[in-house]
Amino acid sequence: MRLLFYYMVICVALFYLSCTRNGKNNNDVHVHIKHHLKEKAADNVFQKLLSSQYSNIDTLKVLANELTTFSDKTTQVLGKYYLLKSQIFQGRTKETIENLENFYEKIVDSNLNFIKYEICFFINNYYFDEKQFEHNAKWIEGQYDFISKANAKIERTAIIYNLQQNINLGTDERMQQLQDVIPLLNKQQWGFYHAKIYKDLSYLYRSQKRKDKEIETLKFLESQNIKNNLQVFACDNKMQLGFVVGGDSGIAYLNDAISLAQKIGYTSAFRNLSTVKGYIYMDNKDYGNAYTCFTKSLKYDSISNDKTNLIKDLAYSSSAYYRMDTTNNYQLANQKYFNKGFNLLTPTDYYLKAHVLNEKIKYQSSALSNKEKVKLISDKKEADDLANRRDALINNFYISMRLRESESQTKLSQLYATKKSLEDKKNKQLTYLIFAILIISALSVIMFQSYKNAKKIKESNTVIEQQNNKLQQLVAQLEISNKNLENFAATAAHDIKSPLNTIRHGIGILKNKLNGKLDDEDIEIFDFITKSSVSFMNMINELLNFSKITQNLKPQTLLNLNELIDWVCKNLNEKIIEKKAKIIFNKKLPFIKAHQYLITQLFINILDNSLKYSNSKNCKIIIDNIKYDENFWKFSIQDFGIGIPENKTSEVFHLFKRINVSNDFEGSGIGLATCKKIIEFYKGKIWIESKENSYTTVNILLPIHLIIN
Repeated sequence: MRLLFYYMVICVALFYLSCTRNGKNNNDVHVHIKHHLKEKAADNVFQKLLSSQYSNIDTLKVLANELTTFSDKTTQVLGKYYLLKSQIFQGRTKETIENLENFYEKIVDSNLNFIKYEICFFINNYYFDEKQFEHNAKWIEGQYDFISKANAKIERTAIIYNLQQNINLGTDERMQQLQDVIPLLNKQQWGFYHAKIYKDLSYLYRSQKRKDKEIETLKFLESQNIKNNLQVFACDNKMQLGFVVGGDSGIAYLNDAISLAQKIGYTSAFRNLSTVKGYIYMDNKDYGNAYTCFTKSLKYDSISNDKTNLIKDLAYSSSAYYRMDTTNNYQLANQKYFNKGFNLLTPTDYYLKAHVLNEKIKYQSSALSNKEKVKLISDKKEADDLANRRDALINNFYISMRLRESESQTKLSQLYATKKSLEDKKNKQLTYLIFAILIISALSVIMFQSYKNAKKIKESNTVIEQQNNKLQQLVAQLEISNKNLENFAATAAHDIKSPLNTIRHGIGILKNKLNGKLDDEDIEIFDFITKSSVSFMNMINELLNFSKITQNLKPQTLLNLNELIDWVCKNLNEKIIEKKAKIIFNKKLPFIKAHQYLITQLFINILDNSLKYSNSKNCKIIIDNIKYDENFWKFSIQDFGIGIPENKTSEVFHLFKRINVSNDFEGSGIGLATCKKIIEFYKGKIWIESKENSYTTVNILLPIHLIIN
């Protein structure tokens, strides 16, 4: 055993050495970051931060501040980044984005690649929302740089998708991207990529006008984000659900989202939540509440200095104000809100201009003259055309990005192939050496083990021979015991039956002698004693038969079960006529090689029970048979009577056990115990399936070698 232990230790050590020779492939970027943390306390704080970064913004801020207090520079950098990230969640302003840009310049030469990617992602999204594509392109380039440094396939595929989804792809192409990414995501623990990409899937369903699939995806996403403690993303999901569902249900979702945002300190979501709530009120024609929501959004816009949202919310407020009260005329609504926002537009704000003009057409066109309507629609069309031209430029940029990715992939593949070839050459010699050592070690262990096994076999044979001798002695003793037991049973039965006969005859003589002097109660007592003694005598006979039923049997013969059951039915003919019973065979029964006496007793006992407990109004007994499996043939006998409680079906095979002890049903409780003894004699199985006051089915399995079909 000690040698085997040493062998296992050597194998494990060699296997580990072989694995480490192939190099480490770290697929978890966050784990890679933690390897930079030199202090254990910092590592503990960082792990807490990772688990809370999307669940509680205030906690994220506290833990990020704590990281900045450590002496290690990498730890301080991480603390500063996550502090900036908490500020993004609490208000994505131009100032916070500029802070991120400055921070990126400081860490651009570091190997904290995932942090650099996230910074590019946040800044890219900001400029995309602001339609400032000249800045947007720069940060897409930054995201691309991280792609070439990502080791894991999931990271590369997900990042490429995140990069491309910011550019105007067609719906089918976007859906194909998702089909490539989602199977990879499902193999990973739920996190940032899941929340982002499943949300994009919901947007695609919206563009396909598949509202039911969009709601289904959002509900799944919300439950997964809550389950995995990504409360920031769950808040966004609730907001989107409210927008899609609309009506009172949509308002309820938004109220939940507002409560969650307040709870986790997600203040940057307040404006969007208030604005979306205003949309729903507008659709419901509840313009008063819509106006309240939009003016609240204006307050958030002024705090965050967000020009784009400010212009939009001024347009929304103008529409709600105009529709809220007939006294609020068109000129006042525009003067108070719409014109303020429209004057903030620059010549290049094509998308934003088209958006606010569309809002005006939708809600305020009823106040315009035909000439004004035509001018408004013409201005909107001009803004749309300019925006479409800008989209075409972005698509061209996307094509160039895809070509660059393809070229980069080719170069990377060549580099990986060269590196793998060199590693294979180095590892071949080590592999051969490892196999040689393993083979020699294995042969040594096998030879030693063979010697030990031979010695153990010799010792075991001696023990087995001794046990066989003891077993033969025990078998001989058991045969003598069984013979003595049979003699005792016969003697005991004779000795018990003799006084019983005396009692029975004595009661008869006494009854005749007192004839004419007995009243009805006395006669009933005499009859009860006589009947009980007869019943006891029958029980003794049945018990004696039970003990001897498998002894002194005649040789087995080939039995035709159809003829045998016909004989049994004739034997029970009086009961069959009394019950007006029908015995139904679902199919012809096979031949069986067995002892005629045992099989006859088996079916007599079962059919007698079926007749006894059958329903007199529906006295029908069904006999069926079928090949059960490769080892057994199944017989079933079903009656429709009082049935047996399901929890007592196994008790009926116990000796003297009667489930129904009513005087309406005679019996000793030995019949089914006898059936079980017969079936077990043939190495078979017997059980009952029953439903009270409905049916009872006796199932029998007999070894298939006894059956001749």
